[in-house]
Amino acid sequence: GVAAAVGSSDIFVKAGEMQADQGMGSLQWITCAAPNEVVVLIEALLELPEDAEVQLHWGSAPAAGSEWQAIDGPLPPGSTAFDDVAARVKLTGQARCQLSFKRASTPRWVSFVVFVKFPSGELWLKREGGDNFWVPVLASDDEVPAAQTASEQSLSERFCQAETRYQHFTQFQRICQCNDALAAGVDFQTAAWITTVLCLADAKALEWYRKSGYQPKDMAHAQERIGGVMSTAV
Repeated sequence: GVAAAVGSSDIFVKAGEMQADQGMGSLQWITCAAPNEVVVLIEALLELPEDAEVQLHWGSAPAAGSEWQAIDGPLPPGSTAFDDVAARVKLTGQARCQLSFKRASTPRWVSFVVFVKFPSGELWLKREGGDNFWVPVLASDDEVPAAQTASEQSLSERFCQAETRYQHFTQFQRICQCNDALAAGVDFQTAAWITTVLCLADAKALEWYRKSGYQPKDMAHAQERIGGVMSTAV
């Protein structure tokens, strides 16, 4: 959703954060508008193996949920054309990228999905709930759909979707999902869900490798992280 917005109609800064599907983390965006240029900064906070390559597969749209249109003007530096309407830009260090537009050719909305390439395959990552990510670059607050500003899924919905609907899911992602839940604060329901999920996984009642894998060093880091969080949360 849109977290903050300051400035006038011509010069402003807006920011927001969106949760990624499959319990993979979140993406934050900042739009900085000047009279002659608009810059969109994207920062990804994703739990991915070190050898994964991450790209933003993005396009321009006149309204949230609409079809992508041909990108007006030259592509931002670092972006390359994928087809007639879509472009791609690599996230440096799996973490961040920038889209810079001349003010006259700035799209009202930028829509994107995250394309992750592993040595063993690839993954298309969308927003939690299965929709594209949408950034209201020049769109006003009253153009942002209720779905953009509504609270994200409940903890129980996240766990249930991960275990029953995600096409790619591993024990590594499960532990990262539990880490994120712990970081948001521990109450009775959170503790109950985490305990249940981890116990079922330990008993191999839940899948450890669903059309994906992970590096042992990444798993070791995730286990060390959750151990530290749980030791301070109890």
